[in-house]
Amino acid sequence: MRLCRWNEGDSMLLHTDNNWKDKMDYSSLIYLNDNYLGGELVFNKKPLKMKKLSCVLFKSDKYEHGVNKMIKGKRYTIPSWYEKIK
Repeated sequence: MRLCRWNEGDSMLLHTDNNWKDKMDYSSLIYLNDNYLGGELVFNKKPLKMKKLSCVLFKSDKYEHGVNKMIKGKRYTIPSWYEKIK
């Protein structure tokens, strides 16, 4: 778990999370604020404006996601990754 601050001009291309050295099974994103412009979560090629204190949980290897370019303000998220216990 970590805290991410997205500044004006920041963005992230579409990707999946299972291409890391450690294969992760599930990913989550917690949104701490919603008082910014741009910076929408792109999930399944659709932009989503997430409300503060909302969370998205998804299979790391199935769903491409990214972040549209931040236009104004700061965006704070907590991304986390989980591995199944085998």
